[in-house]
Amino acid sequence: MDIWKTMNELDTNTIGELMEPDPIGFSLAAPGWTILLVLFLLALTIFALWKLYKYNKNKYRRLALAEMSAIDFEQEQYSVIIYNTLSLLKRVAITAYGRDNLASIQGLQFLRFLQTKIKGPGFSEGSEKIFTKHIYEGNQASVSSEQLELLQIESINWIKMHHV
Repeated sequence: MDIWKTMNELDTNTIGELMEPDPIGFSLAAPGWTILLVLFLLALTIFALWKLYKYNKNKYRRLALAEMSAIDFEQEQYSVIIYNTLSLLKRVAITAYGRDNLASIQGLQFLRFLQTKIKGPGFSEGSEKIFTKHIYEGNQASVSSEQLELLQIESINWIKMHHV
């Protein structure tokens, strides 16, 4: 056993002290960080282009809402207000769905078409009555200011919420 003890002592003494390497410093110049930065900038660019596309695609909605707010519900005759609202809705629908689909649709058929293009509540029965009164009675139609306000609210809602 003395032989083994002396061999072990000799082996450990010949190895010497353990040498540790210097710590690796943190650097952003590593290729992994560069790749990650390029991927992040690419994703950010794609997101910005997608948002710009959506913004430009909905330009007609913003213009229609501005035109709807320009209709003077206090000063104009009710028949003019209803006519302007109907023509605005028709132009928005033509822009969204194409002239071929909407050129021949009029009256209640047009209103029902609008109903199919919105999820949730669209135009109420009161709005349908306003449309039909305007179509058939013109200036003689008796419409209350509350009904006109409801028509305005529902028209704005349809412009904002219709799906293409």
